[in-house]
Amino acid sequence: GAVRLFGFSAEEAMGRNVSMLIPDDRKDEEALIVDRLMRHERIQNFESKRLRKDGSLIDVSLTISPILGPGGRIVGASKIARDIGERVAAEKLAKRQAAFFTALSQTNQAIVRMHDPSALYAEICRICVEFGHANMAFIAIVDGNRLTPVVWAGPGEAFLAGIEIPLGADSPQGHGPIATAVTQGHPYISNDIYSDPRTIPWRDRAARINSLATVALPFRRAGAVAGALSLHVQEKDFFSAPLVALLEEMAEDLSFGLDNYDRARAEAEAHRQERVASERFKTIFDATPISTCVVRASDSRFVAVNEAYCTNFLYPRERLLGRTAADIDLWADPEARPKFISILEESRIVRDFPARIRIGSGRIRQTLISAALIEFMGEACILILNFDVTERMQAEELVRNLNSELEKRVAERTAELEAANRELDSFGRTIAHDLRAPLRSIYRFNEALRKSLQDTDVVNASFFERIAKNVRRMDDMLTDLLNFARSGRAAIAEVPVDMGELAVAVAEELSADAAPRPRIEVGALPQVQGDVSLLRQVWANLVANAIKYSSKVAAPRIEIGARVDGDEAEFFVRDNGCGFDPAYAEKLFVVFQRLHGESEYEGNGIGLAIVHRIVERHGGRVSARSAPGQGAEFRFTLTLRRKT
Repeated sequence: GAVRLFGFSAEEAMGRNVSMLIPDDRKDEEALIVDRLMRHERIQNFESKRLRKDGSLIDVSLTISPILGPGGRIVGASKIARDIGERVAAEKLAKRQAAFFTALSQTNQAIVRMHDPSALYAEICRICVEFGHANMAFIAIVDGNRLTPVVWAGPGEAFLAGIEIPLGADSPQGHGPIATAVTQGHPYISNDIYSDPRTIPWRDRAARINSLATVALPFRRAGAVAGALSLHVQEKDFFSAPLVALLEEMAEDLSFGLDNYDRARAEAEAHRQERVASERFKTIFDATPISTCVVRASDSRFVAVNEAYCTNFLYPRERLLGRTAADIDLWADPEARPKFISILEESRIVRDFPARIRIGSGRIRQTLISAALIEFMGEACILILNFDVTERMQAEELVRNLNSELEKRVAERTAELEAANRELDSFGRTIAHDLRAPLRSIYRFNEALRKSLQDTDVVNASFFERIAKNVRRMDDMLTDLLNFARSGRAAIAEVPVDMGELAVAVAEELSADAAPRPRIEVGALPQVQGDVSLLRQVWANLVANAIKYSSKVAAPRIEIGARVDGDEAEFFVRDNGCGFDPAYAEKLFVVFQRLHGESEYEGNGIGLAIVHRIVERHGGRVSARSAPGQGAEFRFTLTLRRKT
């Protein structure tokens, strides 16, 4: 048995001192044993450590009895050594597990007690060192593509100073115990740091704290690995399977605590937002000038009314709270309320429901009700907004009456205008027939007198010519007046009109007999909607005007063009004639207004007024611009498409 226990053969042991089996740090035990033997004491179950031949230590239990010689003298001792290594290991493991059970319990208490992750991390590291036999403990959290230590207990500064822990596979440090635990999502155990290839980059740091074994335990937050707890001990083969199971439970509890913390924080934030929303609702509810109330959906009782409701409807708040609309006879038309409730139940929202409400004074007010189903103070309620539209409806009724009266007056004025137009038509026919007849007689008698006296009264012949010229001028003036009247009365037959074709035809016709003949350039002109005959009159008057006022320059030139802008086209007629003073541009479009004397240029001052009236009846605008001696430019706009 001794050979098997200590590894020495009998021959190797016989004759040698028993101290060869005693470790150096236990040499004093032998002196104590001899002392007790000399007192004839028997030593039982003395537990100690002894050396094996290979230098390893074994746990033994010794029973030592004295051997007596003649006369009772002690001549030796009988020693029985039993191997208690397994029992001691089991007891040590049990103690470790008990210590870690304590650490686990302390961790759970810290999770319940603490509400800050950083403080919880520090407390767990302290617990592992104080109760879990760890020489050093630290926690590192995931920070992008690396791990960053945040707290430690024990000689962590010696191990962690200047440390970098990447999570990528590009460097040896990224394959270390803690990085491996985080990337793989399960514990990494190294029970012998100096024989594990993954610990090579960290061995110098481990030597600083006499670490022989380590374990890294990942923990999660919201389902994802958030970091790891790393423990270092000064004993090889320290982390047994049962011990690692306890440590895994500790990491799971930490994960659970972090999730609870996040949930509690989210709930606290939700409650805070709910309080803020409630306070904001109360502020808006109380401050809004709209008559607003909240009615409980289950029994239709008022649970809140704002100041505007009380003021506008003349109800004190205490008369409303806790009562129903039926209690105060609020609805002037009781049959309207079921219809309102039906719409609300079907759509969960009602907008502008017309209702007559009886206010506190007993008067009836016309309102529009908007409502929505909401949750208020933990109950299903109806938020109701009442808009008093009594004055608005009275105003609308007044407007309808005024419109009716206005329509009547318009009809009367229209009849009067039609009568005036008929009189104007009659006046036009009078001008055309009755006034022209005397003019024709004057012209004929003047011609007869001129011919009869042509040879005998040469001195007065010029007077006859002057009479004829004035008669012709008055006839032209009557013709222009008739055209002006027709331009305002004639119905407009809107059809597509090719303005380019129309302008070219008018220009060729008017320039043929002009002396000197002007050079007329017509650009690309778009098609518009309008009356062909009236628009022809516009071109005729503008081109004739340009020919007349450029007739005294050496090389008269007229330019016709257009510019399109959206649904409108702007046309222009530009000449290089005498021009006009721009200060009087607006007078050009007034009947009989001339800016040049009759002796300079012929005309009655009606042509441009006709242009203005025709363009205006087409929904357009007319303008003119010039400077004396620099020619004139007339512009007018027309729509490209028919307006609806």
